[in-house]
Amino acid sequence: MTKFNNEVQAKAFEKANKCKVSMKDISMALSEGNKKLKDNKVVAFYQWNITSVVTCPFRTELCEKSCYALKAEKMYPTVNTRRQMNLEFSKSNEFVSAMIEQIEFELARKKNKGKTVFFRIHEAGDFYSYEYLVKWHEIAQHFKGNRAIVFMAYTKSLPFVKTLYKNVGKENVNITFKSSVWEDTKPKFLQMTKELGMSIFTAEKAGTLEEKGMFACPSSEAFKNTPKEKDCGECKVCYLANVDVAIEIH
Repeated sequence: MTKFNNEVQAKAFEKANKCKVSMKDISMALSEGNKKLKDNKVVAFYQWNITSVVTCPFRTELCEKSCYALKAEKMYPTVNTRRQMNLEFSKSNEFVSAMIEQIEFELARKKNKGKTVFFRIHEAGDFYSYEYLVKWHEIAQHFKGNRAIVFMAYTKSLPFVKTLYKNVGKENVNITFKSSVWEDTKPKFLQMTKELGMSIFTAEKAGTLEEKGMFACPSSEAFKNTPKEKDCGECKVCYLANVDVAIEIH
């Protein structure tokens, strides 16, 4: 079977040959939402995931210990396999063009007509190198000025972001970065967060959210079945507002 760069190419082959392509023959694939990232009449969610932990060069001990993405990879072999495939393809020269093609396809889908697509880069993984970050910069730049899509990433790879801002100018970057912070994050990274003008996204122990003076994520378990509960499609703060956000460790 021919190896396809993305699902767009696979679907075209299926249509032309009246056959079914296995996902194992598709080099990269996006994820669509989850129980918190719920589509509604005005927004749709997409995520790009790669293998966790090993792609996080600036991870902290607490982050690795509590990594939700790593737990999913251990529980579900198919999840781990897909993320490994995505990671390997992200290193290829075809990654940028294939991702742009796939995103353009998703934006044009009937189900997304009239919606804003919130695209999260890495529910699992992080920018593992500066070169990889540049690829995402090129992808996002292709859609600059297109109000139908917003790119966002929680990241600890601040040194790479700093270099990108220096090389191309912060105003020319079409990705909203939020600094992923834990209790054991080193002071130099907290200082870099301020220097880069980034807001913080952090995880806190259950029952402590409203003590931190941050915007408490309304999808946290603390607000379940209360008037404060909202999913990400109702809230949108991480994608549209430059405020510090705290969520319960889950």
